[in-house]
Amino acid sequence: MIKRSMTLVVLIGLVTAARLASAQPALEYFDCDVEDVPSFTAALGNVYEATRGSDGPGIFIDQWLWNGQDTSTHRVIVQHSSFNAMEAWRSRFVGNGPALAALESLTNVSDCINEGLSVFIGAWGNLQAQATYFAVYAIAAADGAAYVDALTELAEAQAATAPGQVILFENRAGQHGVSHIVAIGAPTLAGLNSFLGTLFASDDFEDFTDDVGASRRVVSASQARRVQVWAVPPPN
Repeated sequence: MIKRSMTLVVLIGLVTAARLASAQPALEYFDCDVEDVPSFTAALGNVYEATRGSDGPGIFIDQWLWNGQDTSTHRVIVQHSSFNAMEAWRSRFVGNGPALAALESLTNVSDCINEGLSVFIGAWGNLQAQATYFAVYAIAAADGAAYVDALTELAEAQAATAPGQVILFENRAGQHGVSHIVAIGAPTLAGLNSFLGTLFASDDFEDFTDDVGASRRVVSASQARRVQVWAVPPPN
């Protein structure tokens, strides 16, 4: 829709896991190099207000804290309850002056690249925790079904000690070579990294790597902080 930099059908960080667990949402994401964070945030808020409906979407902004050689500073995620809801949301931009003006404002203060689409597979851990920090892993799995089974077993085994959510997505488009995205959330940065240290040293993780270590590759490992959320309340 419109041109690539204005397709800012927005990107976000990671999602409200309690809602995810009861749906099969589609998520659009974009990585952006943001020059003016307050203006960028205000413009996304205007996009949300001009296009939201009873079916969403939810919009999230995450700031990358550590992202390797990637020059993007933020990730935006647009969470849709279904692909039909995603199409309905996109249609609301047509002839919508305030929405199109907000998109124009976004392109004036950011350069958004690496757009993509993923679908929710599962969530484990403390689904009610208000996660603010996330570890995000882009995965290339040669055998997707085996990877999902092994990750599910690992997440279930570690769920009782997780400070927040462990969320698994299948990557459908974008991020060439990436098959899955794993996001691990926690209320604090210290709590997140403490859990990761315990997780990676566990017998459960050793069993996981024995199962899929030869068939999966970690393409990137990043950490982010959630800075803004716009979400449609769930139905009563």
